[in-house]
Amino acid sequence: MELKPADNIIGEHIAVIHEKSNYGKLAEQFKLQRNNETGVLRLLSNNEIAHKA
Repeated sequence: MELKPADNIIGEHIAVIHEKSNYGKLAEQFKLQRNNETGVLRLLSNNEIAHKA
């Protein structure tokens, strides 16, 4: 997990990256964004990111 700073498309988010797998394929990375009011993390879908771009 890595905290990424805000850019022109999406705000500050956490990138979750699968870096090692002993027996299977690596999973696709995904992004989580913190809700400013509750602090709860939510998934940023690829469609949502593309829509903001």
